[in-house]
Amino acid sequence: MRLSNETANICGQLTELQSKKSWFDGAAKDVSICSLLQRLAYAGELGSLPCSAQFLLSPSSMVQSEARKTVSQILKSVSPYDHLHINEAFLGAYDWYVSESWRKLNPAELAVVAGNNQEEGYCAVLGLASFHYNGYVRHEAVRLLSKITDGSELPFLLIRQNDWVVPIANDAREAVTERVGQAYLPHLMKSLRLILHLSTFRRYDHREIVQRVVNIMLDEHHDDILRTAIASPDRQVRRTVVNLAFQNDGEHRRRVVLHGQNSNDPTIRLSCCRRYSEVFDRETLQLALNTAITDPFMPVRREGLLSKADRFPELSAVIWRSALLDPSAAIRELARFELARLGDTNLATVYRRAISESADLLVATQGLAETGDCSDIDDFQRLLNHPFPSRRRVGLQGLSRVGRESSLDHLYSALRDNHPSVSREARKQLGEFLHAVSGEKLLAIALDAQAEFCRQNAVALISELGKWKSLPWLLRAASNSSRETAVYAEEEIESWFIGSRYNRVFTRPSSSEAYDIRTSLEQVEGRISARIVDLLRKELAKP
Repeated sequence: MRLSNETANICGQLTELQSKKSWFDGAAKDVSICSLLQRLAYAGELGSLPCSAQFLLSPSSMVQSEARKTVSQILKSVSPYDHLHINEAFLGAYDWYVSESWRKLNPAELAVVAGNNQEEGYCAVLGLASFHYNGYVRHEAVRLLSKITDGSELPFLLIRQNDWVVPIANDAREAVTERVGQAYLPHLMKSLRLILHLSTFRRYDHREIVQRVVNIMLDEHHDDILRTAIASPDRQVRRTVVNLAFQNDGEHRRRVVLHGQNSNDPTIRLSCCRRYSEVFDRETLQLALNTAITDPFMPVRREGLLSKADRFPELSAVIWRSALLDPSAAIRELARFELARLGDTNLATVYRRAISESADLLVATQGLAETGDCSDIDDFQRLLNHPFPSRRRVGLQGLSRVGRESSLDHLYSALRDNHPSVSREARKQLGEFLHAVSGEKLLAIALDAQAEFCRQNAVALISELGKWKSLPWLLRAASNSSRETAVYAEEEIESWFIGSRYNRVFTRPSSSEAYDIRTSLEQVEGRISARIVDLLRKELAKP
């Protein structure tokens, strides 16, 4: 576990002080050690625990006491869940951070090392010992931790339930089981993420403990705690609580839905939306679904639309007509599918009407691009000159879908657009008509387009023409373009022979293709890298 430079420096000073053997100034040495330990406590880095542990066995009671406080402060500075990383801290520590005395700690010494049970750091030291490599020490630590009932011991016992030594794990599990109850609920909630994480362990099955804790939360007397858990800032906690709650039937489901339906977490809102029909009466259900179909998260809107159309079939045509203007293309497509099942197929008129009422309504132009016909070509062409890139992209989509190959000239022009997203869209649409695309026109764009991204989009399209057909054009692009474009063109050439595309093409070039490649190679030799020339000549020389 990596330490900050400052903390690593403190650990180095402490280890150096500890190794000094002097008969004089012992008190001054102890004061210096205590001062450095205080700095470690203030830093609060889990990775400094191995260094702190060596002073728990110091001959100086003052140093021992300060070391306990340091261990306590470091562990308090991290969450119970982060206690899982204590082993990592010791495994990753340098040898000189962990003293031989700590390694050789035996169970009989543990009570003395931990100090008085009323002293600060008592539980923390036992908790640290519960991670000791010696199983007997861990077992003794669990035994002593089991006698503490103020909640500070709980994270360590929870973790030790998964100990690879069965008697240790059993004793820890017994201690945890005794604590799973309403009286211990505040302490259980502090370690909730750690408790929920137990279900991911594979050495033993901890699902019973996890479910018992969740069931306590689901009791109606603890509804405030349930609400707090569902609103937890920890994503894993709130999602796991909701998932476990929905796995069991009961009245708690309604309360979970009420707490989660307005959550900031879209996944929780989606889970709740799927259960509206189970927990709400007809009137409340309609209100909840009306909110769902306006949710900013598309899956929630989709779930709301499907549920509303299912529960209120008399409104399904109205529901899906309104969804035609949803900002999501997936929902618009779903709405058109559902309306087609209802016999309503002339949907382009909905978008035309919406555009006539509000010409700048983006979703209406998107819908028209998805459903329009040849009568809309002029509208799509006008969009190509729109000041907003989003509208120009929609114009390209509509023109390409309706005009097909007749729209190629417009797509070539859009490939030169000064906005990256429009040029990318033109490249995408041209990719649908590779059989009709002109390599010569793409080369012209690769050579003289104003923006670098336009030139590279043109080169990428040339490469998509196919291995043997693209090589003459790529060679000319590599020899005449700007430096950036030339490098990109050479990379595209190499990808056909030593890159990701190498195993895609097993055919040999036709005689005319080989002739075109050789001719282009002769024309550009000296203006492209020698390795590209050698690569192509070797390839062409193959039988």
